[in-house]
Parts: sequence; structure tokens; C-alpha cells
Amino acid sequence: MIAIEPSKTPSVHGTGLVFDVLGEFSWAIRKSDSISPIGKVALEEFTVKGPAAFLKVQQDQPGTISWLAEAIRLTLDFAFDELKLTRVSVRAKVDQLSLVAALEDLGFVEKSKTDQGRKVRLQVDRWSYIAALAESMMLEHIEDRSWSFGFDNGRRRAGLCSYTDKKITVSKYLSLVHSIDDVKQTIIHEIAHALSGPKEGHGKKWLATAKKLGYRNETYTGEEIAKKYAPYSGICPNGHQHYRYQKPKLLYSCHICAKGFNRQYMIDWVARS
Repeated sequence: MIAIEPSKTPSVHGTGLVFDVLGEFSWAIRKSDSISPIGKVALEEFTVKGPAAFLKVQQDQPGTISWLAEAIRLTLDFAFDELKLTRVSVRAKVDQLSLVAALEDLGFVEKSKTDQGRKVRLQVDRWSYIAALAESMMLEHIEDRSWSFGFDNGRRRAGLCSYTDKKITVSKYLSLVHSIDDVKQTIIHEIAHALSGPKEGHGKKWLATAKKLGYRNETYTGEEIAKKYAPYSGICPNGHQHYRYQKPKLLYSCHICAKGFNRQYMIDWVARS
């Protein structure tokens, strides 16, 4: 078993869903305007290797698969962000066509079949999940179906919209360090670029388009990525931390302590292992 805080619950803000706790990582799902559960979801069979877990899904009311799919999405956000799982598996009957389709839309892929082919085991990892979310968002908002999605090696920027390649990419470092919600905000940012055109930049048209899609216009600093991956770190006399991806060849002073160069606040750099 893997030790995880059991009191946490998936965030449901603005979704119209309620997660009623049934047990450790087990919830009854209902619409916020109803007392009757539409189904249940649970995370169980946790393993240290990965770490990983199995997702258990039960649909109690017909015609509610879209709501249940949203509950699964929220549970995956929770699993990857809060529980820090690297992959999630699920078992389903092959004749549960709508459930299997909903799982595949979230990035799950078939791994094996059991019970003489009547049951299927599917699995999703963080990368496949993010890619599935991005592709779904792009299909929803971009009419030109030739656009594609991928990951890039950017560390100082969150994402990129290539008009030449018709491709939206997100930093793999952002995807590892930041929350799924932060990654989705980056995808929205880049979709707005695709819709606004290459000449617009970060102008008024782009911002209006982005906000219409749900963009919060938050500042991306790259600090969280630098804290984890930058090979050089520095500290000033007052304890402010600084990071660099290239070996500092000049003298630097802390911009937090004083504007402009000031020898009183010199940064002491070290190479990180």
C-alpha cells in the first residue's frame, strides 16, 4: 500500500456535481440539484510502483454517462495532481460501450482482456490524459481539423502555437510540475492564438478570445519549473533564491533586495547535482 491522506476529495467547483464520501477514496456522484446518485467512483488497489491505482466506476442511472464522464475527469485530476499517481487503470465490460468510449476520450487505452474477452482493462497516464484533454478542447474550439497537439521541451515558456505546422504544444516540464488546471489554462492560451491569427500576438482580440474560452490571464513565471530543473541555484544575503539554466558568467545581485546592480546583495551561485 501507498500512504495517502484520505480526507482529500476531488474539486467540483462549477461542475454541477457533488462527491459524497462513501469511504477512503470512494464517492457517490450526484447532480447538485438532486439527492439521487447517478453512480459511484473509487480509487483502490494502490501500488507503490508508479505509484498507481485502479479506478472503479459504477453507473446507477441510465442516460447519465456525460455526467459520469465528468466525474471520472475530476477524479483523474485529483489522482494525478493531489495523489501524485503516474497511471490509473480501470476494468470494464466490453459491452459497456458508452463507458468505454468515455474512458477512451479521456486518454485510456486498452491493455488486456479477461473473462474470455468479455472484460477489458484500460490504462491512462498523466501524458495521455493531458493530450486527450487538449485534443478534446481543440476539437471543440478549432474548426480546422488539421491542427494537432504535442509536448515540447520549453522551460521558460508554458506553450507554443505554431501556425506553420498547425500545432499546439505544451511544455513537458509544465505538465510535470504544474497542476492539470494550469496546463489547461496554457492550452486555452494557445487555442486563442490559433483562433486569433499570427498577427494579433497578445493584443485585445487575442485576450478577448482567450477570456471567452475561460482563460484567467494569470502570469506565468516559470519559477516552479526552474526550482525543480534549473542546474544552477543562487542565494542572496537575505535568503532569496534564484535559478539559472545556464552557468552564470557575470556577477548578479538580487533584484528583490534592490533595483539595479548592488554589490551589497550579490548572489552566491552553486551548481546543483
